Amino acid sequence: MTFIEAMDTLMPTFDPEIRKLAERILIKPRPIDSRVGVFASEVIPGVPGVKPVTIKMIDAKTKEHVETLEVDACLVATGRSPNTNGLGLDKVEGDERGGGMGNSGRLWTCMGVGAGGERNLFPI
Repeated sequence: MTFIEAMDTLMPTFDPEIRKLAERILIKPRPIDSRVGVFASEVIPGVPGVKPVTIKMIDAKTKEHVETLEVDACLVATGRSPNTNGLGLDKVEGDERGGGMGNSGRLWTCMGVGAGGERNLFPI
């Protein structure tokens, strides 16, 4: 398994102490590799058992090609901004990005509406 992260560290938005703990307990004891400071600029689908998935990576700052990986499978997890268009939440108070105005108890300013996932200002 290989993690690819555009920022200079894995889990960049996590609390530093939690990040260190997760690295020590979840990552280092396992056969997990990582590339930080790079973007996956292109992912070329493979054919299971025939041809690997190809991932081309570029430096996050210079945008120069740095490496190409060939892997069995690729899971892409992107985005850190709310995606709530079309959910009918336009009457619920939110921030300028569309995120919820929840409190630490994950309750919104609107009674009966809970905050979670993309509409929550607080990481889950």
